[in-house]
Amino acid sequence: MTVKQAGFLNNDVVTFSTEESAAEALHVMAEKKVSGLPVVDEHGVLITNFSSTDLRGVRDGDIPHLLLPVVEFLKLEHLHAPRKKDIETLDVPVTCEEDYKMSSVLKRMTSAKVHRMYVVDKKQKVVGVVTHTDILRLLYKHTS
Repeated sequence: MTVKQAGFLNNDVVTFSTEESAAEALHVMAEKKVSGLPVVDEHGVLITNFSSTDLRGVRDGDIPHLLLPVVEFLKLEHLHAPRKKDIETLDVPVTCEEDYKMSSVLKRMTSAKVHRMYVVDKKQKVVGVVTHTDILRLLYKHTS
């Protein structure tokens, strides 16, 4: 079964501009009840991911930084709480295309240790999202 066949393409994917603040991103995440957002440039091309885990390591003195554009906040945040990734650059999201097999998607998500994978078209525009929770729901649906 492919990503498209599984129904993970969605024209209503909530994306977030690189120019908007991290505080605005948190507001949108709370409003839409999602734990992460794809951050896109002015052409709608996926740049990075902003998620609730990006708040790990934020200290009281860092709160004003939430007013910075989300990309600038992510650069600062990574310097405060380095992870096993390159702290000098933004994390590149793990992506797939609509014709990827679901088994490959799960394998890539697991090996990359990510909760979500963005489905992108040939121009790297986000056309869907697949999460571990979505995959569990799909498995449940097909085994019930």
